[in-house]
Amino acid sequence: MPHREAARTSRLVDVLVEFALLMTQDPPLTTVLQFLVDNATGVLPATAASVVMYPPEGTRPIVAASDFWALEQERRHAAREDSSDGNGSADDVAGRAGVPIRDGRSAVPSWIGLGDGLLTTSTVPLRHAETRLGALHLYRTESGVPGAFPVAAAQQLADVGAAYLMSTYRRLELQRVSELSRQEALHDPLTGLPNRTLMVERLRHACERSRRSGLAAAVLYIDLDGFKAVNDTLGHTAGDQLLVAVSTRLRSLLRPPDTLARLHGDEFVLMCEDLAEPAHAADIARRLQAVLDEPLAVGGTDVVLRASVGVVLTDAGTVDAHQVLVDADRAMYEAKRRGGAQFWFDDRRRG
Repeated sequence: MPHREAARTSRLVDVLVEFALLMTQDPPLTTVLQFLVDNATGVLPATAASVVMYPPEGTRPIVAASDFWALEQERRHAAREDSSDGNGSADDVAGRAGVPIRDGRSAVPSWIGLGDGLLTTSTVPLRHAETRLGALHLYRTESGVPGAFPVAAAQQLADVGAAYLMSTYRRLELQRVSELSRQEALHDPLTGLPNRTLMVERLRHACERSRRSGLAAAVLYIDLDGFKAVNDTLGHTAGDQLLVAVSTRLRSLLRPPDTLARLHGDEFVLMCEDLAEPAHAADIARRLQAVLDEPLAVGGTDVVLRASVGVVLTDAGTVDAHQVLVDADRAMYEAKRRGGAQFWFDDRRRG
């Protein structure tokens, strides 16, 4: 084996080992792509390299390049692909980035001139099983077709890279789906607000912070007076629109550390942390009722709602988030019993 090919074989083995070590770190897709192009020029007879990957769900391609010149080539190829009618020759298509992953064309690397007579480029497909993920483009200053070893090495590097890319993509996609499922499990589907589960979780953390800081958190349990009558009169669709409008109004009260949640039906909870004075909770309750005083337009009808609000203040001894909500709920019903459209502090926690 010629000395040059022996050296490249050794380097290829080293790169594959480095690739395997990199993947143990669960890198993002962009890192895997960049590793591929950065090492392609060290293993293969290439002056520069670029790569394009098309995620399986059809989102925008991900691109990496060994240098700015190669990146510019990738951009030009992508622009050409965007303007193409898709009926170019096989060689023309093979020389472009953005080869459709469902085009069924040959996976054999092809070497073509760039047109200025100074450089040639090869397109090596990124394949995983029967799926074509994209292409690795290699640019070199030598004319003609390279020997068997560079072609085989290029495809091996591309195949290993494609396998790692698919593994990384699937891991990231699993994380994304898992996070989406968690978001859906912790938020109200109608208003997008946190639900009871997430509110309890945040209230638990707020109690811990309150014990450390000595600052109170106010929990305001809100029930809309007369909502059932509006819902029965205008219909459930209008009722849903009304709840969304109310959530928008209540959001206007939020500071960065505050949380607004919809527990169920027309019941909301507003938690405001870091209150230096207990009297601030009453000020918040008054502002809350004030933002609901303005009519809400629903289905061509102006609706005026009032709210019964139960207020609880946490302190250094508060440890049970669920009990805080129970106490706030009890205080809300006391406000409603007294005629509604008012707020009431829980007697045992009155500020």
